[in-house]
Amino acid sequence: MLTLLVALAGCKVVEAPDTLQELAVFGFVTFDDPPSADAAGQAYPPLVDLNLEDLEDGLYVDQLGQADLDAAGVSGSATDILGAMGSVDYRHDLAAVLSIVTATNKDDFYANTPAYEVLEGGDRECFLSGECARLDQRVTDTTEVPLLGEATRTYDISWQWVDHPDGPMVLSRTLNPGGIEMTTDIMRVYQQYAMICFYELGGKARRVEAFWVDAEFIGMNVPKSFAVDTAVGEMEDAAEQVDDALDAGFP
Repeated sequence: MLTLLVALAGCKVVEAPDTLQELAVFGFVTFDDPPSADAAGQAYPPLVDLNLEDLEDGLYVDQLGQADLDAAGVSGSATDILGAMGSVDYRHDLAAVLSIVTATNKDDFYANTPAYEVLEGGDRECFLSGECARLDQRVTDTTEVPLLGEATRTYDISWQWVDHPDGPMVLSRTLNPGGIEMTTDIMRVYQQYAMICFYELGGKARRVEAFWVDAEFIGMNVPKSFAVDTAVGEMEDAAEQVDDALDAGFP
């Protein structure tokens, strides 16, 4: 009994939130804590199943507050951060999808990405093999945005494997407190964050993404529904490009 009590005392038991919106924020805040990341990952599939129809259309998620950014170690200031969440399924399995989303040459196969550079990166091959638990990259990229011109950003993106009994799973977090430089004055983006769960489903990968942005359209009153629809539309487009790249033999 004493041995059991000592063993239990050394184990960290984490309970993840029971709503999808809260789970996304929880995963973002506790990403650097492996037991919490495992708890978040394991909570995703059943909550996604319960909310799949809404996710496919896009829904709002709880805003990131200052306490959340502080807890995640982010230097940003929470002012007016809008959150959206969606889900999309790929045509390929998780291993194939990961080989693309972690690639260092995305400008070779993303049609709307003329420039992509990994400034700092860990051992990608070790991570993809499953021998390394985590991969961290610092990236700068430029994407072409319809009506808004080119958008350039420098951000940190991380992936980590999750201990999940039903199959392989990866959580990913993007931190961009520095915002985005646009070539037009139509829109300003002050900061941007993302929390993504990738997991295997029937031999194909599913992506569930929460996306937060602090932005404004200059001189225009744009409804929140536009932001949600845009975020989900971009997610679907990105998934299509990943599948197309895999079909073409990349990376």
